[in-house]
Amino acid sequence: DFLQPVRVAEYTSSINKNPGVAISRDGEIYVVWNILSEDEANGAIFFSKSSDLGASWSAPEQITFGMQMEILPVFAFDEKGNLHLFYSAYKDRIFNLFHSVRHEGKFKKPEAVARFKGNIKGAFFPAVKFYKNNAVVLWQTKEESYIDHLYFVKSEDYGESWDDVKKITDGKNNNQAPAIEIHDDIIYLVYMNNSEKNWAINMLRGYRLGDRWDEAPLKVSTTNANCFSTYITLCPDNELFVTLYDLREKGSRIFY
Repeated sequence: DFLQPVRVAEYTSSINKNPGVAISRDGEIYVVWNILSEDEANGAIFFSKSSDLGASWSAPEQITFGMQMEILPVFAFDEKGNLHLFYSAYKDRIFNLFHSVRHEGKFKKPEAVARFKGNIKGAFFPAVKFYKNNAVVLWQTKEESYIDHLYFVKSEDYGESWDDVKKITDGKNNNQAPAIEIHDDIIYLVYMNNSEKNWAINMLRGYRLGDRWDEAPLKVSTTNANCFSTYITLCPDNELFVTLYDLREKGSRIFY
């Protein structure tokens, strides 16, 4: 059974979006989210921490680096116990991905994760996993044609430096909202795709931590209804567990 929900934060004049969770080796739970202004023209990132398994939460703290539209934050711990922040922000006429690591209670000056070639509109919805000394980041990029495709970058030194960006989907249809898990040096990527008119959930596998990817995706969802908000995790018995919600029953329902 699930415990009764506990309110982490409350705001009355803004729109709260995109909460993310990370748990430290000591069992501390960190929740991060962004707030949009009523006209959705400005964004700000906040986080809160629980040291008692979610029974109580610290007062929300803002994380800001002075950029325009700091949104879509993701927290992740590396294997050394460091807390990393990834997020999108508008800088130099583009939404790019940025990365910062927390040191002695403060987040360091962020650096761009991706160096894009060509004219793109922006990078959004990062999915992040640390695996040994590697940091793996996938995200949704809106290209010049306004089609969304998925891009990938990897760091082999806990995010201190980054390889060149790789594009891993193509075609005339949209690929959005990536989620990832890693097991035995294989990246398991699930995402939304609308190549068959409705939104379906597909999977791609990146071997040797993304050195090579499947040539064609596997289809995860089997319904003709639109499917959204997929997530993937590794169970204790090494089975992959994928969740999503779809509209097969008119209202939104969660399936796996």
